[in-house]
Amino acid sequence: MKQNLIQVTVFALLSLNLNSQCYEILSDLSGMDISSYQSELENTACSLRDSFPKELKDDFMVMDFGFYSLHETMEGGYEAVWENVKADAASKSLYYLLFGKITGKDGVYTEFWVDLKLPDENVFFCIDQLSPNLRENLRLRYESVANEVHENNGKTPSLYSNTEIEVMEQLAEYIGGLKVVVTIKNVVLPAALLVY
Repeated sequence: MKQNLIQVTVFALLSLNLNSQCYEILSDLSGMDISSYQSELENTACSLRDSFPKELKDDFMVMDFGFYSLHETMEGGYEAVWENVKADAASKSLYYLLFGKITGKDGVYTEFWVDLKLPDENVFFCIDQLSPNLRENLRLRYESVANEVHENNGKTPSLYSNTEIEVMEQLAEYIGGLKVVVTIKNVVLPAALLVY
C-alpha cells in the first residue's frame, strides 16, 4: 500500500512537471544539436515566467525557432516564414517571448529576431501609459540585446543559449521593475526608468 502511494505521488509530480513547460522549440532546421542546452533554457524560461504576476504565469511561454537556410530563397524570404512562426506562437500562448535564429548563406545562427507579446493588464498596464511605442521599443531592445550578446560571443552557434538566457534574465528584471512601479502608489517615478 505504501509503495503504491509513493508510485502515485511520483507519477503526479512527473505529470505536473510535464505540464509546466516554459520553453518550447517550435522547430529548428539548422542541423545544430541543441539538446544539451534545453535544461538550462527551460529553467531560465521558468524563472522568467515566475516573474509574472501569479494569475498570468500560465499564459506565458518562451519559444524558439531556428530558420532553415533555404527559407532565405523561398517566396517572401525569412519575413514570410517569421509571420507564420509568430502566428504559431500566438496560437500556443497568449503571451510569449519568441526567438528566431537566422541560418543562411553566411552560416548557422548569424542573427537573432525577437518577438515579444506582453499582457496589458496587472503590472503591465503601465507600459502603454509610459509610452505608446514602448511595447515595440521593448521588442527592439531585446532583439538588440540578443544580437549584441551573440556578436560578443563571436556569433558561435553553440553559444546561442547564452544569448537567449541573457534576454530572458533582462526581461525578468524589467518585469520586476514594473512590479515596483505599481507597488509604489502615489509616487511619480521618471518614465526613463522603464522606457528604452
